[in-house]
Amino acid sequence: KPLSWYWIDFKQTTSFERKVLKIKIV
Repeated sequence: KPLSWYWIDFKQTTSFERKVLKIKIV
């Protein structure tokens, strides 16, 4: 994965569910 990409995982309202957010920084 490129350095310009940040992979962020954050918890949803439910502790059982997790989401992965991929954001691109310029």
